[in-house]
Amino acid sequence: MTEVGVVFYWESEEENRYSGNKWNLLLLHDTIKPLGANLLILINPKQLPVPSFLDDEMKFEIYSSLEEALARHKEKEFVFLESPRNIPKDLEAVPLTQFKHPRGDTLYIIGPDSSNLPLSKLAKKNLIKHLVTIRTVKNYSCWSFVVAGIALFDRRAKLGCSNNS
Repeated sequence: MTEVGVVFYWESEEENRYSGNKWNLLLLHDTIKPLGANLLILINPKQLPVPSFLDDEMKFEIYSSLEEALARHKEKEFVFLESPRNIPKDLEAVPLTQFKHPRGDTLYIIGPDSSNLPLSKLAKKNLIKHLVTIRTVKNYSCWSFVVAGIALFDRRAKLGCSNNS
């Protein structure tokens, strides 16, 4: 079975203040599971409390750094999703509307809600093969769980996934 994971990358409790609680795992889970994800990864560098999470159909992992998570899943294709305004000038991003999703094991890495992914640092380590952006009105940023939902829906539509896959 193909493993499709989503990495939510947060740096502090304050960055999740709009969700209603510090770690709303149910919101993340219920956004990505119906759209085909079977792996949920949280980046938690400040070791914030995370409630227990059980789901027989979805793996759940926590790492203290994005680099640690990427090293653990180095056999997968990485798709970095970032707001157009946060893409460094020396990197090229593909609009999601033009992106061809990998068919194999894939991690969709989404930046934190109130900052951005360390794209320049990751590019220097040759970790960025796919850099994708979702164009919005006036280049507004979207919440990370919304970006995950849009990207996974796009994947299903373009790859012709059935209701059972």
